[in-house]
Amino acid sequence: MRALRADQGISQEALAAKVDRVTDVLEDLERVLLEAAHGVSPVSMESLEGLRRKAEAEGVLFKIRVLGSQVREREEAMAPRNERKRT
Repeated sequence: MRALRADQGISQEALAAKVDRVTDVLEDLERVLLEAAHGVSPVSMESLEGLRRKAEAEGVLFKIRVLGSQVREREEAMAPRNERKRT
């Protein structure tokens, strides 16, 4: 019984860590998007390029790509389970 509770605790900690990582990435993205929204209108290509470089330098784009890849992998892993439930 203790092992089961320990496993549940570890699972909850892992889930909390994943949520924290997603929250961090979304906060980084929000910061970049707010900067873009409060910039000069209309936005010049130079301004957009500057924002892209800043987002890249902060690793925001990389983090978003990694999260997207993880979500796709999880969805693909869940697809066979979902198919079995329907039949």
